[in-house]
Parts: sequence; C-alpha cells; structure tokens
Amino acid sequence: MLETDFHTYIYALHAVLITSTASILLVIFSLQNRELPVASIRLFKLFFLFAIISWTLLAARDLYGPTHKFLPPGTGYIISSFLLLIAVKQCSDDLKKIAFIAGLHIIPIYAIFHAEGAFQHILVGSIYALFVYPIIFYASLKRAIKLKNIGSGLIALSALVIVITAPIQLYLAYEFNSLRTAYTIAFTATTTSFILVSIGFLTSILIHDHRQLLDLALNDPLTGVLNRRGLTKALPIILSTTEVQQTLLNVISVDIDYFKQVNDSYGHKVGDAVLIEVAKVLQETSRQGDLVARIGGEEFVLILPSLTLDVTKDIAERIRHKIESTPIQFPECDIQVTASFGIASASGRINFDTLLKEADKMLYQAKNNGRNCICCQENLDMA
Repeated sequence: MLETDFHTYIYALHAVLITSTASILLVIFSLQNRELPVASIRLFKLFFLFAIISWTLLAARDLYGPTHKFLPPGTGYIISSFLLLIAVKQCSDDLKKIAFIAGLHIIPIYAIFHAEGAFQHILVGSIYALFVYPIIFYASLKRAIKLKNIGSGLIALSALVIVITAPIQLYLAYEFNSLRTAYTIAFTATTTSFILVSIGFLTSILIHDHRQLLDLALNDPLTGVLNRRGLTKALPIILSTTEVQQTLLNVISVDIDYFKQVNDSYGHKVGDAVLIEVAKVLQETSRQGDLVARIGGEEFVLILPSLTLDVTKDIAERIRHKIESTPIQFPECDIQVTASFGIASASGRINFDTLLKEADKMLYQAKNNGRNCICCQENLDMA
C-alpha cells in the first residue's frame, strides 16, 4: 500500500489554492465589462492577483526551503490584507483614503522586514491582524445586512476567523514557545479565511445576477415599475389583507392621452421619456404599501388599499394635475401631455380581474368624455 507523506499534502494544498485563485481571476476578467455587485471590483481583482503571487512564493519556499529568500514571512499576508481592507471599505475611487491606509501599512511592513526569528514574525502578524481584521469584519457585516447578501457575510466570517485565531497563536508563541503550533494555526486560519473570501466574492456575484434576473422578470425595464407578472406576484398579500380587514381596494387605471401622436411626431425616444416621467409621478404620489405597474404600452395601474373612495379620487386628481402642469423638457422643445383616469373600488372577497375591467371601463368613459379627466365606479358588489 502506497504511503503519502505530509509534504505531499502541503504541495497539493498549494496547487489547489493557486489554481482556484487563477480560476477566480478568469471569472473576474470575463465579467469585467458587466456591472458587478462589488463596488471595488478592481481592488478585489488585485487582491486575487496578489494572492496567486503570494501562494506561489510560499509554495516555492516550502519546496526549496528557507535558503531562497523571496520576501520576509508575513509580507504577502499584510499586502493582501491591505487590498482586502480597501476593497471591502469600497474606497476604489478615493485615492486620498487609499494613500492614507497605505501609509499606515508601511509600519507593519517595516516591522516585518526588520523582524528576527519566527516569534517576531508571528508577533507582528498577530498584532496587525488584531488591528485590521475587526475593521474588515465590521465593514463586510454591515454590507451583508444592508444588501441582504450572504456573500458579504462570508467575507465577514473570514475576517472573524483571523480575529479569533490571532490572539491564540500569539499566546502559544509567547507563553509556551510553541512556534510550530502557532505557525500551523496561522497558516490554517489564513488559508480558511482566503477560501471564505473567495466563496463570498463569487456568491455576491451569483446573488447579484439572480436579483437582476428577478428584477427583469417582475419589473418594467423602461420605467422601473412593476410589469404584469410583477403585479400578479404582489397582489395576493394585498387581496388577502383587504378581505380580512374588510377595507376598500381601489384601482386607478391611467392612460396617457394621444400617446401615439407623441411617438409619431417626436419619435420613440421622446415617447420613452414621457413614459418614464409619468411613471415617476405615479411613484412619487403613491404610498409605501401601494402598487404601481405598467400593464400596457402607455397604460399604468395604481393599487391603493385601505383608502376611501373620496381620498382615492383626490389622489387621482393630484396625479392628473401634476401630469398636466409639468411639461417634459427636451433640448429641442417641451412636451405637454395629459392623462385619463378610471377608478373602481371593491371590498370583501375581490376578483382583481373583474375590478381591473371595471376600472378600464371608467377609463374608456373618461376618454369618451374628452380625456384629461377622471371617471369613477362606486363600490362594486363582488358577491
């Protein structure tokens, strides 16, 4: 039976780290023209690029022995940590902040170059970690909570591993002179931390892409409001709440008047701008629990739960007046548009399709009445 010595496992680990880091770099370069979830993408690219160099130098050191002096032990660790710090702090465009942090890093790098023996190297590395990695942990955790992104959470966990193990390795080296054990803990913690950063970074990209696809599926790409599918997904909660609380659900159908003439006269680019501005007015007027959706070319719908019919009419009138009185400005000219409104409301067990059809009937009546006006259907009986 063949036996494998310890060094073979070490070399295999180095090979895995180098090849996996190279693979991550290939992914980053292939995605560099896309909008990525990490603001400091260039710094993460440098982080992984330098990681390859560091792992290669460390592998060469383990392979050929300490007689081949490339960099003092810990130098690569400090530089990599510096790149990770400014990446998670998202200061890729703040040159003054980067210069300030880089200036502070001259101190541990100077100490590493002048350290004598393994203990001093462990001492410098541990003290440095206790200063820097709590900052990385806090910044990554804050971002994970804010964006609800587990990828940033994994990066925070990677920093926590270093924060926990740094005092342990320092204690072992100082109290028991167990340098080999301290070095083993430091190497294991660094490797684990790096793997967590790698997984966290790629996870952030995957979550970002998933959210983008979900957004494209549920939102109108031009105006940013819900599309029909998004409206269908969002309705059940509102409908069930309305039924339980026995409150009114109000639907306002909105259609831009003479929109085809705007497209024919000024072009689709101007028409798109009109749609964007009208959607903006609808969003600014709606409350947090209301729904705004674009369900046709120039037709929008507002879902307003738990309001009286009179209040809904007032809201529709404010929207109508704001659209009418706010010309859409272009370099060549200003475009004045108006919109027609149909309102329907119901309570109890509501069939939304029926309610929307009633709102559309009111909308067509408003069109027949001369446009730029509001027609309303009283509380419908859904029984």
